Amino acid sequence: MTVANEISHGERPIHKPNKFVVFWIACSSIVVFWDLSFLFARPHSFKSMNGKLAFLWPGYDLYEFIDKVYSVSSWEKKLGFPAAQATMNVVENLVNFLYLYLAHSDDDAKRASAPVAGLVGVTMTCSKTILYFLCDYYCGMCESGSNDWRTWLTLYILPNCLWVLIPGTLAVYFGMDIADRLKLAAGVSGSPYGYGPASSTRSRVASSNNKKTK
Repeated sequence: MTVANEISHGERPIHKPNKFVVFWIACSSIVVFWDLSFLFARPHSFKSMNGKLAFLWPGYDLYEFIDKVYSVSSWEKKLGFPAAQATMNVVENLVNFLYLYLAHSDDDAKRASAPVAGLVGVTMTCSKTILYFLCDYYCGMCESGSNDWRTWLTLYILPNCLWVLIPGTLAVYFGMDIADRLKLAAGVSGSPYGYGPASSTRSRVASSNNKKTK
């Protein structure tokens, strides 16, 4: 529900979590945790190295040949990007869980600040994935270029694009929500609601000034 709809229904303009947003943030956080745990558990997560924990990540023994960031060779070369990415994923997940906590709090002050955490979390997800693509592009497709075009498109590009498009869309959603509420609070020109605490204050000051001049 938008801020305008909340006001039109006589409700206080405090953030209410959208069901799809909550679903995406919760599910994506679980997937991200599963992914980062694979990277932190190396070499025990490698099936090709008879890793004792490899059973926890079915399919990764095949995906390492599609995306070499997850490969044994990446581990053996001690490339820093996979572990650095996993570390940032931890921060990303913490921010996402913070949003879920704030958005469902009974405290109005916490719920009001929830969109900030939401914006930070989805922006991290989107920008991280773009960085991922750019690193591969600027190294001459060194991580994914060994695939045939069909495999590259269906198992590398399309799945990863979801981690750009959906979080990018949610970043716009949170950004617009924050901007609308700031305009409402400030009562500034450009607010789609025409009033707010600051505009009410200015109205009282103007009324008082008019009385003084009469």
